[in-house]
Amino acid sequence: MDLQKFLDNTGKRRIIVISGAGLSAESGISTFRYDEDALWENTNINHVCNIANLTTHYHKVHAFYNTLRVNLGDKEPNDAHYAIAELEAIYGDEKFIHITTNVDDLYERAGGSAMHLHGHLCEIVEDYSLADNAYNVINVGYTPYLPKEDVFAKPNIVMFGESERYVDGKRIPLYADRNKVLSSLTEMDTVIVIGSSDLVIRWSGMVGMSPAYTYNINIRKNDTDWMYTEKIYKPATQAIHTIIDEVKKRMEL
Repeated sequence: MDLQKFLDNTGKRRIIVISGAGLSAESGISTFRYDEDALWENTNINHVCNIANLTTHYHKVHAFYNTLRVNLGDKEPNDAHYAIAELEAIYGDEKFIHITTNVDDLYERAGGSAMHLHGHLCEIVEDYSLADNAYNVINVGYTPYLPKEDVFAKPNIVMFGESERYVDGKRIPLYADRNKVLSSLTEMDTVIVIGSSDLVIRWSGMVGMSPAYTYNINIRKNDTDWMYTEKIYKPATQAIHTIIDEVKKRMEL
């Protein structure tokens, strides 16, 4: 993904895909909300998702994300991942970008490249500290991370209370790149929001009220859906195929 190439094409026809947990749910990845097995239904959110509690619940945090990481290794991309990756292959960095709040690597395994706003489950930030830049980001794949003596580490997951994220080993402002994309939207753009609860990030207001032509794909209705141009209430694997041809035609207008 080359963000600058995409931004340089502002004002021309582009596709922006924004995905949430609903994209990976059909691959067997538990969502954080709604489902019977939703992760936050069975875990104290404040213990494992709040940076202020990383020290207090250090081993609980690593145990929680270790379980998710090992589980991810057994999962496979679904048809929606592949369909979106195909759009990326067709239109390239100049005309396509995928922004996701997901922390899994299923889209990458389908052949795509995304802007991960909330981190990467397979990565660990060792020597984590906001006081200096001596940290080291390592990829542990789908294996559990065993905390080391004298090494303070955190999963490379953006927790509540954080304002930065780690990308390619570098610490950058959390939403700076996302905001550049959103501020560049014009009536020439097509935005597809897929599988988002609209709770952690209010895409409805950020995207639905933009000049772009917008789709909202979800299995349930939200009160804010009226802000989108079109609404499709189907699972991601079904819904994406209903609009692919339409999206391609919009790119040719």
